Amino acid sequence: MPPREVFGTLITGAAAEPHHRYLFCLGVVIILALAATNIVRGPVGRAWMAIRDMDIAAELIGFRPFQTKLLAFSVSSFYVGVAGALALAVWLGSVETAEAFDINQSLKSCL
Repeated sequence: MPPREVFGTLITGAAAEPHHRYLFCLGVVIILALAATNIVRGPVGRAWMAIRDMDIAAELIGFRPFQTKLLAFSVSSFYVGVAGALALAVWLGSVETAEAFDINQSLKSCL
C-alpha cells in the first residue's frame, strides 16, 4: 500500500514521523469529540438521557426504547472502533503492514 498523505504530510508508512501521526490522531479525536457533543445536545441525546433516567416514562412520552438503545450502542461501537484503529496506527506506525495482525502482536496488545 502506498503511504497516505494529509495536506502533503505523510501519516502512514515507514517515512511518517511520529508527531505527524499524533497530530492526525488528535485532529480525528477533536472532530469526533465535537460530533459527540452535538449529538448529545440534539434530539438524539435528549432521547438517550430520557431513556437513561426513566425508560418507562420516556416510552410514554413517545421515545422508542429499543431503537434508541440500539442507536446508542451503534454510535458507541463506532467510537470504540475508531479509537482502536487510531491506537494501532500510532502504536505500529501503520495499520497496513503485513505484521500488524500477527498473533504475537495480538498477544502483546492483550497484555
